[in-house]
Order: sequence, then C-alpha cells, then structure tokens
Amino acid sequence: MLNSTKLTLFLSLRSPFARRVRLALTRVGIAFDEEIVDVFHPPAHFLATTPLGLVPTLSGPGLTLSDSTMILEWAHQQTGSIYTAGPLEWRERQASVLCAGVIQSSVLFFQETKMHDAPSSWWTWEHYTVIKDTLAIVERMQKELLIRVSDDGSGSKLTQAGWDLAVALEYLSLRMPTYDWSKRHPSFNDLIKLAHQDAKFAATVPPA
Repeated sequence: MLNSTKLTLFLSLRSPFARRVRLALTRVGIAFDEEIVDVFHPPAHFLATTPLGLVPTLSGPGLTLSDSTMILEWAHQQTGSIYTAGPLEWRERQASVLCAGVIQSSVLFFQETKMHDAPSSWWTWEHYTVIKDTLAIVERMQKELLIRVSDDGSGSKLTQAGWDLAVALEYLSLRMPTYDWSKRHPSFNDLIKLAHQDAKFAATVPPA
C-alpha cells in the first residue's frame, strides 16, 4: 500500500460516489483512513476541510479533493492503474463518465422523489430518461470497455468503467427499485456477479 502521506476519505455509506472511490483506492493500493459523515449534519472539522460539504472528499497534507472523478484522476497519476493504458483507454474513460452520469441522475431522481413534498413530474421523468438512455448506450459499447480478459485468457477483471457501472446498478436497485435493470439489460448480470467476487465490493453494499 502507498503510505507516503496520511490520507482521510470522508464518506457517506450510502453515497455511490464515495463507494466508487473507496473501491478504486483500495484496488490500486493507496492507503487511507475512512471517516463517515452525516451529510445532513456535517461536523465542523469536515466543513473546515471542504466548505462545499461534498462526499467523498480525500484529505491529506497539502491535498483536498472533493470530487470522485478528480480523486480517481489523482489516484491514476499516483499509480497509473485506475485506467487501462492502450488504444481503448479514452473510450474506457468515456464509458466511466457515462456510468458516473447514471449515478448522478439516480441521486437526483431520489432527491426529487423522496426529499420534496411535491416532486416535479417533469424532473422525475427527465432523470429517468437520462438513466434509461445512458444505460442503453453503455450496453451497446464494446464489452472490453467494462470487462478486460487477462492476456493469457485465465481470468477477467472489471475496468474502472465496469466498477462504476456495478456501483450505479446497485444504487439503482436501492433508490429506483421499479427500474428493473436486470431484466432491461440482462447482459449486466454477469458484470454484477464478477463484481461480487471482490470482497470489498460485497462489503460496501449501501445500507437501505
């Protein structure tokens, strides 16, 4: 593990953005302490670190990063291991952006439907449509952008885009259970099974 600086990852256990970062940092060997934050009642020392109050936030000596994609870029700069180098790298990165967009729309859908006394049907439909259309695009992408087979053919592993999709799908199951992605996109079921072979992924399933 990389231990050159002491890092703290501020997170919410229900945040899919925090989950994608926790998984990625662990996967590439960057050591960090976790601090769980109640985003509705954030502690003063957390707001002193990041007045935006965003989770995840990665903090250490001379370092404060408050966006999951930025944290992943920093981790890739440190290790070269977040994204797969080669001719598919930028398409893999684009797939990662699309999957992160599904996460964002799922969060907004939940906020609109559960946190407002009178949810906007227009906004609800807008977020739903973004999720539906984006997942359809991801499903049509090359499988190699999500699951990479080892050079000797002995096994498979998820790319960063694949991990992001797995996180997005499980968050959808939690926040939008009426959107049955396993039936709409049956090809994603193998990806979820592969993700759950990783103990850290299984251990970070968001609580209901």
